[in-house]
Amino acid sequence: MAISLADQYYIKALDDYPYNMEQALENINYALSYDDEHAGALFLMGSFCMDLLNEYEQAETYFLRAMAVQSDMLKLNFKYAELLLVFKEYDKLANLIAHTKTIRGCDKGNIFLLEGFMHEQKGDLELAEESFHNAALNGFNSDFIEFAETAKNRVLAKIEKLKKVIWS
Repeated sequence: MAISLADQYYIKALDDYPYNMEQALENINYALSYDDEHAGALFLMGSFCMDLLNEYEQAETYFLRAMAVQSDMLKLNFKYAELLLVFKEYDKLANLIAHTKTIRGCDKGNIFLLEGFMHEQKGDLELAEESFHNAALNGFNSDFIEFAETAKNRVLAKIEKLKKVIWS
């Protein structure tokens, strides 16, 4: 298996990201100069724009370019889902979640967690509670399960507060 120059620079960027951002960014740019459709490099550039520069529109541009090349890249789907959550683009997010659930090797716990956050933001608290419950059921480490259960309990508390307001 031959590794292209774009792949080599992408691997170097992965090694540097997020600890040595100057070097990571240089390697991302090299990777994209050799292959402007390298899904991994596009994903990393989008992550850089989102996480460090707070340039969400630019991040979305990179994520969409990467999705056009490789829509089954799990880390891309999860990161783009986080961005759609920030944008409150629930229809796009619901479609992305549904697509991601079909990808072999998908971390179901994390995708249910994102789904729960989406429902909670929308105010669909019963659906959020169900998603957080499913996240906990699909979790494989104690910290994640505790986090999902805490989110579920937070939503249940909101439901109880709403019931008190309605019945008052």
